[in-house]
Amino acid sequence: MGEFVTYSTRWFVLKAVVLMNMGCYLLNVSLAAVSTSAAKYYEVSGDKIDIISISQNLVSIPGIWIGIFLIEKLELIKSLRLASG
Repeated sequence: MGEFVTYSTRWFVLKAVVLMNMGCYLLNVSLAAVSTSAAKYYEVSGDKIDIISISQNLVSIPGIWIGIFLIEKLELIKSLRLASG
């Protein structure tokens, strides 16, 4: 059989997805560490501060489906240009 072909765009997409997931993880971890201090500073309950990280997770789910649709419909390169511009 033939050899495996590696494409540079696949590595770019993999790196972008990994960096995005790491950013989301860091957001959740860092916000959880300061939620009580932030709640005292802004004089709100801790639940209102925690809703920020929960809403980020809820918003990312439809965003993933929209991204998958755009990649399938517009092809990868056009989708990346649309997302970056």
